[in-house]
Amino acid sequence: MRILLIRHGQSEANVNGRIQGPDDPLTELGREQAHTLAPYLAESYTIDHLIASSLHRAQETARIIASQTGNDIVADARFREIDNGHSIGMLWSDWRAANPEMSAVWGWDVRHADAGWPGGECGRDVCNRSFAAFDEIITNYVDTDKTVAVVSHGGVIAWLAARLYGDSLETWPAAYGDIANCSVTEIAVNDAGQANIVAWNRTDYLGDTYAPHISPVIPGRGGNA
Repeated sequence: MRILLIRHGQSEANVNGRIQGPDDPLTELGREQAHTLAPYLAESYTIDHLIASSLHRAQETARIIASQTGNDIVADARFREIDNGHSIGMLWSDWRAANPEMSAVWGWDVRHADAGWPGGECGRDVCNRSFAAFDEIITNYVDTDKTVAVVSHGGVIAWLAARLYGDSLETWPAAYGDIANCSVTEIAVNDAGQANIVAWNRTDYLGDTYAPHISPVIPGRGGNA
């Protein structure tokens, strides 16, 4: 079996520097990215199941994909991005100014998995729920030729990559954070349930709709969204 991890299309908060919440829509470019991705998926794979995070930007992306693949969409909140709690909607620049002590230790390479957003989640929360959802897919379809597509978020995909590559899960997996909008990461699962990444962060099919990853966390570096 194979699992396709797909990051949603570019969202408005991706480009306006705000901390994202559940209702952020795609930009026009984000919709174009999804409309470019959808026929590529339909032509390159036989997608048996389409799962999407419950957040708006992932659902919007999944609907565009489904228009080409013909799948029903199964919403799974376990694949949603980290809950940023009381900070949702703030400009990142305002958040850093209002939280200098937290900002000082919230660097891209040093954010501990237990460092949580006030009123929201920490990285370990994301790991616990997304890993359970990922493992459930494998349990359900191991030893089959099924292809399961999952529309999710940069943070979730980064944590899953760190787990599959055997890296530490004690700090944010910065090495895997530069995940492009509407990219595809392909995971092959053998009959014993062992999962291996065989294609990482693919964007070659996006053509003119490709956009470089924008970091809201530290200028010039990647971030989850």
